[in-house]
Amino acid sequence: MNSLGWTIRCGLLGMLLLWPHLVLAADPLPEGLPRAKDLQTPSAEDLLRKPPMDWLILYNDDVLIVSPVQPRPLKIKDLMDQIAAKELERARVVGEARERMTRELEEVSLITVILPEGDDRREFKLSVKYLKQVVHHEDLMLRRIDTLLNENNLPVAFELLSRLQRDRPDWEGVAAAGQKFLDLDAQAHASAGDPEVALRILDELFVRNVKYPDLQARYDAVAEQLVQKAISQQDFIRAQFHLNELQRHFANDPVFRKYETQLTDQSRATMQSAVEKGRQNDVRQAAVLAEEAVRIWPRTPELKALHKPIAERFQRLHVGVTDLPGECRAYPMPSDADIRRQQLTMPALFEVDRLRDGTAYYRTRFFDEWEPRDLGRRMQFTLRQFRQPFEMQATLTSDAVVAALMKRLDPTSPDYDERLGSFVESVSIDSPTQFSLIFRRVPPRIEPLLARIPLTDAGGFRVLEQTQQQICYTRSIPEPAGLPRYHIGEIIEHRYSSAEKIVQGLQRGEVSVTFGLPDVVLRRLQSNDEFLRKFFIQPMQQPVTHLLQFNPGSAPLRIMELRKGLAYAVDRERLLKDVVLRDQRPTHGRLVTTPFFSTNPGRNVLVEQRRFDLSAGLALVLAARHQLQGTIPPLTMVVAPGLVAEEAAEEIALQWRRIGLTVKVVHADEPPPEKWDILYRTLQMNEPVLDLWPFLTFEPQARISALDAYPDWLKQELVQLDRSGNQTLVVGAIRGLHRHLADETAFVPLWEIDQFLVLRKNIQGFPQNPVQCYDDVDHWTMEAWYQGELP
Repeated sequence: MNSLGWTIRCGLLGMLLLWPHLVLAADPLPEGLPRAKDLQTPSAEDLLRKPPMDWLILYNDDVLIVSPVQPRPLKIKDLMDQIAAKELERARVVGEARERMTRELEEVSLITVILPEGDDRREFKLSVKYLKQVVHHEDLMLRRIDTLLNENNLPVAFELLSRLQRDRPDWEGVAAAGQKFLDLDAQAHASAGDPEVALRILDELFVRNVKYPDLQARYDAVAEQLVQKAISQQDFIRAQFHLNELQRHFANDPVFRKYETQLTDQSRATMQSAVEKGRQNDVRQAAVLAEEAVRIWPRTPELKALHKPIAERFQRLHVGVTDLPGECRAYPMPSDADIRRQQLTMPALFEVDRLRDGTAYYRTRFFDEWEPRDLGRRMQFTLRQFRQPFEMQATLTSDAVVAALMKRLDPTSPDYDERLGSFVESVSIDSPTQFSLIFRRVPPRIEPLLARIPLTDAGGFRVLEQTQQQICYTRSIPEPAGLPRYHIGEIIEHRYSSAEKIVQGLQRGEVSVTFGLPDVVLRRLQSNDEFLRKFFIQPMQQPVTHLLQFNPGSAPLRIMELRKGLAYAVDRERLLKDVVLRDQRPTHGRLVTTPFFSTNPGRNVLVEQRRFDLSAGLALVLAARHQLQGTIPPLTMVVAPGLVAEEAAEEIALQWRRIGLTVKVVHADEPPPEKWDILYRTLQMNEPVLDLWPFLTFEPQARISALDAYPDWLKQELVQLDRSGNQTLVVGAIRGLHRHLADETAFVPLWEIDQFLVLRKNIQGFPQNPVQCYDDVDHWTMEAWYQGELP
């Protein structure tokens, strides 16, 4: 051993004599200390699994491997500066002050060292004057991380780096290692064909260090790859998003300038094509091209002046929805999208104008007058012969209307309506503009009866095209040229995967109208001042009722005890607050006892809300199981389309599992099951006198034969309701039927949810309290608008 080594060892022995309370002076020092040049950086597994160790490199390059020293980090230069300052201070004092300074100097000059030797750990005091370098455990981890990054072993490097960032985020070198890891990780994702993830990683690197070497070049390469892909897919919104991010990160970026020029030229060329189509009176194609031009690059300077006259001549309304017509496979009833399609394409003779105290009042587009004759036994109708140019309905003759009525009155027609036939004895044409209905018995109100008769070739809108992502409705009777003001000429419904995506579409300018948003999303928008500056949120008059309806053909559910047990086991109040509305003080929804609106005068106020009682539900299910020879087969529940309905149905199925029932939930767009037992249904029933019968039979019209599966008392009450001659008797009959259906648990009313219509503020002419989403849509007008800022 050289002389310096002996000197250090002797110094250590001398210091041990000063602290006999730590270890005896005779204890030998470790023999055969490793040399610094011979030590290898510990492996990642050792660094993660074994106890942490520091390396104390002495001036002779021997290394003490010790437990972590304190303070951390231990900087030798800082300690030497403190020692020098203490020595100067001690030289200026004498007596007791000098002794005190000597003790303080000893404390500063010595560090505690713990040598790991199994369970018998020895503690020493070591003078910092013998230390050349301290390599902390954290420094060893950084060395191994750097080696792993150079070897492109990113997963293991990430594990080590995560440990460091969690335990010592402020350690010198951790930030630099994290930035290097992000750089290499972004390169790896870009090489693997995942530029979206690579760009998000580079965003994080930009936040951490905007001056990181070659950051702009890497960002440009990845962003250009994404912009090219978006343009090739005609997804100009996404291209603009990436270019906007590029400009926000790096001013005057060459990639941004390149594509700004390219998209500006493309936008100008498309707008010129739109102008040319307008000159040729192809107003629809002109509007489509004008929309395309502003979608390509809305910053093009001259677009606004050219876009306005084209967009206002043929107005295209873009609507965000979550479902399209014809998508339901398992759900046996018309979906909301199917109903919207019928309302747009097949105008009815009468339509609901308003609701007052739960009673529907009607209007018509087709009649000037309808007057009772012969003490009400005959009703004469006078058709309108004038229409405003913007109105969507056609001008009809008596022949066309009577032909539609006769399809409903002819028993050999597939459209035969037994109920209408029970009221109407015959139809006569009095003139080209007048016809009469002769009644065998007078209905309480004629308008609801005729409101359920849609007309073909009567104007409205027609389906121009439908894809998996959208459906386009266009006016059957276009507005003529030369009008001072034009109205909605086309409605395009765009399907989104969720309500949150619809809101994003509204904010990006992709759509301007939506409806049926979940209440939690709607409330968030209602409290957003920035959103309310751009959009109207209009309450609609008709809520949507949710209920569970039992299949009369299901053998297990013919047992009343099972139906009642299912009803008792549904915690409706909790589901309404926690799942449907997500509001502990619900303002836009309420529990109900009826399938029709809770404000309807036909609601029997003596029918109480069914309480949630799991014990009663279990007892009733056990009684039903006894009647079924000890086994209740698995049940199938089909759910109406809609994310809220689907989530509520899944929760209900879980609650039923608590009483020993297995219920399979089938979503509306899934393949139809061989049989189903329960239907989670959503509907808007404003005329229970006409709608209860088809509601119970799951059919569009009332037919006597459809009641075969129901008991005689129900058949009699439904027929009696149908034959009630005045409104007072009708209300009384509905209340009685409501009470009896509740006693029999023919269905389980859940809740009704208020509906809202969201419109961009460039839309005018809509009703302040619309009855349905496209209420008087032919009166709506749109001022030209497009999203001028990049998203």
